[in-house]
Amino acid sequence: MQKIASLAAALAVLSAAPALANDYNTFLSASHQSRDGANGDTVKVNSLSAQHFFTARQSLGPYAEFNYMINESFIGAQYLDVDAGYSFKGITGEAFIGDVIVGASYTDQNGVSGEDKTVMLGYRVNNQLQFRARLLDTDDDNVALSARYQHDLNGDSYIGFEASTVTETDNYSLSGKYFTPLANGRFLALRAGVDLIKHGDDVYFVGGDYYFDQHLSVGGAVGSDDLVSLNVNYYLNQNLSARLSYTDSDYADNAWMASASYQF
Repeated sequence: MQKIASLAAALAVLSAAPALANDYNTFLSASHQSRDGANGDTVKVNSLSAQHFFTARQSLGPYAEFNYMINESFIGAQYLDVDAGYSFKGITGEAFIGDVIVGASYTDQNGVSGEDKTVMLGYRVNNQLQFRARLLDTDDDNVALSARYQHDLNGDSYIGFEASTVTETDNYSLSGKYFTPLANGRFLALRAGVDLIKHGDDVYFVGGDYYFDQHLSVGGAVGSDDLVSLNVNYYLNQNLSARLSYTDSDYADNAWMASASYQF
């Protein structure tokens, strides 16, 4: 069942001249999470991830912000370990052959449900619009269909949308993001999402991040299932960052996560 996210609310704000952009190809991250378990115990989750783009991505002022659209071929890997006795290992990638997009992913869900494989075929209409169809590793060979669009506004401002569904489920997801520079070297990013689920409760969230400058941001989100989330992110320089977040919901009680990222 999808948990993808929905239509961002737009906000009219004063734009400033864009800050200097930086180019990045590789993104590395490590995190540790601790949360309350169902039986009153503490569940700990550790993760490592890496992603490499074969063409550099350019930041939009804040070192953490990039275009909504991904028009660069990439490969990525992730490892996640839960001390409750299971782990996840995965690798994924996409390549642009002209305007045709091909991709694949493989996940080994040790202790949960075994292996999972997908293949993807997509088409880039232009740099602002893409369509994808991903064949899922299910008994019914379901296909995940998605469309993604970015509308550029003044300067580095944009609003982006994504719509998706999985065949034979009658479940639909909408998500969106709005990003804009503000006055005095500050920035704002807003996000929202909704999953429309036929045989269950709909899921939604709204949230965002406020950037005091290229380095420091604070953010949060609220949503269904009594979701409340807060975070602070700080870049020590243009490459290295540290992040602390807190999340509380019906499914993640008192979850604290600390992470570090390096991009170059």
